[in-house]
Order: sequence, then structure tokens, then C-alpha cells
Amino acid sequence: MKKYLLLLICCIFLSGCWSYGDGSTVGYVTTVESGIFWDSVWFRVETGTMSSMQSKPESYAISKDNSQLKEELMTTCKNHQKIELKYRKHIFLAHIGQKDVIVGFAVIP
Repeated sequence: MKKYLLLLICCIFLSGCWSYGDGSTVGYVTTVESGIFWDSVWFRVETGTMSSMQSKPESYAISKDNSQLKEELMTTCKNHQKIELKYRKHIFLAHIGQKDVIVGFAVIP
């Protein structure tokens, strides 16, 4: 029985079904970092209140092969642009401290 359970778990992890939801948030990119398997973007959420300026940035992941998105996000950081960050929830990232995987963004005028 344990062998079948282990086989089932291996099939789930190897099937590529890592994403399970998506969403978006509004704020500012504060830092873009390189990592070993994933790159990280630190994002400060903008809620419109004074306390949002003192909130801690949240970490989002970018796939290592998406260097164009990483550069574009770094440009928004340098220009202090407010953006709507679009992300996808990823099962693998839940246990390593990353929030979600960034799939795109839109600059808010």
C-alpha cells in the first residue's frame, strides 16, 4: 500500500500540475534578486493608507528563464512606478518562503 501511495505522490509531482490559482495585487517593486532555482522580486503592497508605506515587502518568484520580465520589473523599480502585479499560485513554492510566481504586470498611470 505504501508503494502505491509513494508512486501516486511521485506522479503528481512529476506531472507538471504545479499551479492551482492566480491573482493580482497593486504596489511597488522594491528589489529584484537572483537565486539558484528561482529569481525573487520583493513587492510592497499599496493599500492607500499611511500604514502601507511601513508594511514589509512580500517575496514573489520569477522563473530563471524569464529574464525579460525580470528586467522590466527592475525598470519599474528604478522609475518608482506603481504596478498591478499578476501572479500564479505554485504548489512547490509554498514551503520555501516564496509567495507566488509572477506571470506579468501592468503599469498604473
